Amino acid sequence: MSRSSTGLQAWRRARADAAAARDELAVAEAEAGLRPRGDRRLRLVLTAALTVALVLAAVAVWQAVVRTPEFTDRQIVDAARDRTRLLLTADAGDADRARQILAGATGGFHDSFAQSAEAYTQYIEKAGSRGEVRIDAATLARRGDPDSVVLIVASLKVGGTGVSADAAGTQQLRLRVVVTPDDGVLKLSGVGFVE
Repeated sequence: MSRSSTGLQAWRRARADAAAARDELAVAEAEAGLRPRGDRRLRLVLTAALTVALVLAAVAVWQAVVRTPEFTDRQIVDAARDRTRLLLTADAGDADRARQILAGATGGFHDSFAQSAEAYTQYIEKAGSRGEVRIDAATLARRGDPDSVVLIVASLKVGGTGVSADAAGTQQLRLRVVVTPDDGVLKLSGVGFVE
């Protein structure tokens, strides 16, 4: 036998002797009442069960925190209809309209409209505009995470000072509206015309 194999055997014997001594010490301490009697397997099973329970609890909490509110297709289309109706309805008597539009907007659309909200309000008031909007059709074109796209067809009548909305001609609009959840509420994040 080589020197390395005898050294390895001696090391293994010493390790086995140390494990046996540890076991004998544990038994002696348990018999003397210094260590509670307990099955090592039971402790391992309990430890494993506790670990699995903690991991499952952590995953459940993570899912609850990370998950965004789930909206139905109907809720997305209804939100797009409502936000579009508010945006297209002109009312010179409603000085708070721009603030309402901004409250229902987010992202790039919010930023763009915020820059021109005062001019929008002044123009509507100066022109004495009154408008009527009818949403003729709305359909969910793409449901995404987080943005969803809704296609809307609307009829718009706008009258100014001395011209009622009934006397004005009707204009047909086809819009591509982007709706995005923001703090648990669906908001308008983009609007574009469809040719």
